[in-house]
Amino acid sequence: MNSVFSLGCEIPGGNVSYIALDSEQSLLDAEIVVFEPNLDPIIRETPSYARLTTYQGKESLNEDQSFKIKSILEHWKRELSDFVAAGGVAFINLCERRELYIETGEKYYSGTGGNRLTTRVRKLFSNYELNPLENRVIAATGASMKLNQNDSYFAEYWNLFGKESAYKVYLEDGNSIVPIVRTTRGERIVGAMFRHKSGGAFVLLPWIKFRRKEFVSKKKTHADGRIEYIEYWSSRAKDWGKKYIETLRSISTSIKAPVQGIVAPEWAQDNAFKNQREIDLKNQLNEINHSVEELLEKAQEIEGHIESNCWPRCLLFGNGHALEKAVIRSMELLGFQAEHYQSPQSEFDVVLEYDGQRFIGEVEGRDNKLIDITKMRQLAMNLKEDLRRDDVTVQARGILFGNAYRLIKPSDRPNECFTRKCLNTARVDKTILIRTCDLFIVANYLSCTEDSRFAAACRDSIIRSNGSEVEFPSIESQERE
Repeated sequence: MNSVFSLGCEIPGGNVSYIALDSEQSLLDAEIVVFEPNLDPIIRETPSYARLTTYQGKESLNEDQSFKIKSILEHWKRELSDFVAAGGVAFINLCERRELYIETGEKYYSGTGGNRLTTRVRKLFSNYELNPLENRVIAATGASMKLNQNDSYFAEYWNLFGKESAYKVYLEDGNSIVPIVRTTRGERIVGAMFRHKSGGAFVLLPWIKFRRKEFVSKKKTHADGRIEYIEYWSSRAKDWGKKYIETLRSISTSIKAPVQGIVAPEWAQDNAFKNQREIDLKNQLNEINHSVEELLEKAQEIEGHIESNCWPRCLLFGNGHALEKAVIRSMELLGFQAEHYQSPQSEFDVVLEYDGQRFIGEVEGRDNKLIDITKMRQLAMNLKEDLRRDDVTVQARGILFGNAYRLIKPSDRPNECFTRKCLNTARVDKTILIRTCDLFIVANYLSCTEDSRFAAACRDSIIRSNGSEVEFPSIESQERE
């Protein structure tokens, strides 16, 4: 493999494949990766950026932005980790540390009726959570640096690019990292290497600005009667980028296969300096790598299918937004129209419709407790809130989905899911109660089969329920029929 991926940053020239941070591209096809954990372009391109709020003096993302950022974090953290574990070298351009608040998907309520307030739970997030050192990155800026003890791996790099570099963060020292660059005074680490047992590595380097004024040229064009300017890399930029990538390749080669501590320059890789045996072995390795790439593509495809089919398990251990989504998908399998409802005035976890009947659902997961009366009160307020809407003439029926003791293995949990007070109130209010552990058995089966008769039987069990816990029919009984 001879490809270089730049993730979250555009490198001029050098035959580099650029990947945006909101892409789902795999990194396993790359030889080396250059990564800049800068989330600003992702945040700023969202339609609601102009309305971005603040919380405790820092920017705070809304729910949609938060889940997009978390999805990006999970994808690239996994991809970078797998890439290095497979023997790759990832170079991280240490940009500015950025902190902001994101929503977790959890919320709690206070007040009643029209005075009810919804509070969304936020947590502090840093762009360096994409980095293997995570919270060991401290914000700091400066330009006075030196190579750590004339490190031979990086001597050529520092000679070429050291004067163009600046540090935006300090790295906390630790046994797991090898210092590369330090501040001239104070000996603070501003560049380091994080080795993996596979032979791969994370290489964290002081920040270099790739997009510079002198690197970008403009060309005037005419389109639809308007004058526009197209930007492109200058010849100077392309030469710089080619030298930059060649240097990173030399470092990568030396990290993975050092020869007596000497760094082999890029030109030494030419076939003119190799014997026939080395060339033959290299060709064999390329053939194997090609087969590996094909197998990895198939493995990634299968992994994608696994991720899209494992959602029913969330009914066993989930809470918050994730549990709501699993409940909605389960109810769709049973034939209900199901959705999360949100308007400026109201927000309901689940709204269900079937054959002219409407249901309002409240979803709750508790770590080590039963589902209590608090959620029954919330559901009752939601039903009245829904009835106040102009387009609603008949009060919907209430359903409480409960996932009690969600952190305990289902077979080890108590038999009860709802408190006695909750059960008594449900009997009086005719509220339908559903244990998500029971719903898991149903959804897990229906997600793999088109058993419309069983789905209908389960749906009828919900509709016929009248203030009690739903008892779904067993799969075995349906098969016998």
